[in-house]
Amino acid sequence: MDREFLSVIYNHLSNLNFSVLPKMVKQKQVSITSHSSTTDILWNRFLTSFGNLSNCEHSYYKFTYLSLKTNNLQDQYIQILNDLKIIGNMNKQNTTPAGSTSNYNTSPTSPTSPTSPTSVTTTSFSSQNTTPVKSGFSGFSFLKSPNSTPQKQTYPQHSQSQQQIEESPENSFFFTLAQQTCFILQVKIDMVGIYSALLHSLVSQDLDIHNIENSLEIIPTIYKDKITHPLLIQMKANINYEISILKNLLKSQSLVSKHNFKDSMLLLFKCRIELDSWRETDSSHKSSSNERWNSNHIHQWLSMFLNSILAKTSLYFYFPLLNVEEEIGGTYNSFKEIYIKNSPDYISIIENFCSKNNVFFFGLIFESKDNTYSKIGYSFLETEQPSGLSAFPLLFYYPNEKSPMQHLPNIIGLIMQNYSSLERPNDILYYLDSRKVKDPQRSIIYDDYLTYFISRVEPGVIVSIIFKEAKKQKDQHINEFLKLFINSLRMSDIYSILKQKDSNK
Repeated sequence: MDREFLSVIYNHLSNLNFSVLPKMVKQKQVSITSHSSTTDILWNRFLTSFGNLSNCEHSYYKFTYLSLKTNNLQDQYIQILNDLKIIGNMNKQNTTPAGSTSNYNTSPTSPTSPTSPTSVTTTSFSSQNTTPVKSGFSGFSFLKSPNSTPQKQTYPQHSQSQQQIEESPENSFFFTLAQQTCFILQVKIDMVGIYSALLHSLVSQDLDIHNIENSLEIIPTIYKDKITHPLLIQMKANINYEISILKNLLKSQSLVSKHNFKDSMLLLFKCRIELDSWRETDSSHKSSSNERWNSNHIHQWLSMFLNSILAKTSLYFYFPLLNVEEEIGGTYNSFKEIYIKNSPDYISIIENFCSKNNVFFFGLIFESKDNTYSKIGYSFLETEQPSGLSAFPLLFYYPNEKSPMQHLPNIIGLIMQNYSSLERPNDILYYLDSRKVKDPQRSIIYDDYLTYFISRVEPGVIVSIIFKEAKKQKDQHINEFLKLFINSLRMSDIYSILKQKDSNK
C-alpha cells in the first residue's frame, strides 16, 4: 500500500486531471498469481476500481453521460462502490478461508417509471455493517439506480492475521480511504439522478422542482461527518460547493417566480460568493503543482444558471430596480448600461421584437391570487390580498412610457375565460377582436383589429402580446418568439445545456 502514490492519484482526481491517471494506475498494477498475498490482490483490485472511478468522474464533470442514449453512469458508480466497500471492510472481517465469498448488494434507489414522483433511497455506510442502510427521501420517479448485485468475490487464504492488518498504519490509512471513498461515490450516484431529473423536466412538466431542492438538502447528510480522510478533503469541498450552489439556485429561481425579491437576492449573492470561493479554492490547490485552473463544466454551468436567474430578476423587478437607480441619482440610460450586460438581456430582446414587429402592447402579468405580492418584491408589514385588476399586477410592459391600464381589462377577461387552456404549459391563446369604426372626417366605416397572443410562462406569470392589426394564429415569427422567450424564462435553455454534445468533452 503506497501512501505517497495514493496521495498523488487522489490529488489528480480532486483537481480533475483525469488524463494522467490511466497510465499511472496501470504502471502500479501487479500480476496476480495463486501465490499472491491478500494485500497484493486488494491493492490490484483497488487500482482497477480507481481507474474506473477516474473514467466515471471524467464523464460526470463533463456531463457526457447526459448526452448518451443509454445513461448507465449510476450503474458504473454502484459497481465501483461495491468493490471498494468490500475492500474497505476487509480490515474489519475475520480471515476469509479459501473459496469463501462475500456478497454485497447496494441499491441506492429503486427502478421506477418516469410518470409520477416516488420515494428515492440513499445508502448509508458503516464500517461495522456490510448491509446497506436506507434512508428515504422524496425524489424523482425516473432516477435510474437499479438494484445492483456484484459478482461474488473470491479471495485466497490470507497469509496475515486480521490483527496484523489492523495494526499496520499504512493498511489502516488505505482501508479508511477505501471506506470513505464509498461516501463520495454514493453522493455521485444521487447527483447523477439530480441532473437527470433536471434534464427530464424539459419533457415532463409535472416534475416538482421542490422535490429536487429537498433532495439536495438531504444528500449532504450522507457524508457530512463521515469524510475526514486527508486525501478526500478537496473532493468533499468540491461536492459541498456543487450541492450548495445548485440547491440555492433552484430555490432562488422559485422565489423569483413568486416575486420574492429579498430572499432570492440573498441566495443569489450567496451563490456568487460560493462560485468565487470554489474557483479560489481549486486555483490555490492547483497552484502548488503549477497547473492553471480552468473552470470545470459543472462550475461553468452553475455560473450560466446564476446569470440567467439574475437576468430574469432584472425583468421581473424592472420597475423597482429602475426606481432605485433613479433614487440614487441615476437615469434610465445608466440603468440600461447595467441590464444590457445580462445574459440573456430580456429587456432589450423584448424592445427589439416590439419595435420591429409593430407591437401595440407587451405585458408580463403576475397572478397574486396564490402568492403574497408587494410591488418591490418584499414587505415587512402584512399586506392585504389584492383583488380585481390589482390581483394581476404588471411586472413589465412595453411601451413603458404609456399607461397600460386600457389593455388590462381585456387581457384579464381573456385569461379568466380561458383559464383551463392556459394551464397547458405550451399552449398559446389566440384572440382576434374586430369592430366597425366610423371615421368622422371621411365619413367611412372601417374594420379595427386587435390581435391577442397570451401564454403562461410559469404558474404565477402570464405573457400577453397585442397587435393593432389582424395577425394569423399560426404566425410563425410570433409563435417562435413566444416559445423561445418562455423556454428561456423557465430555464429550459439552461437545463438543455446539460445534454449538449461538446467536441471538447
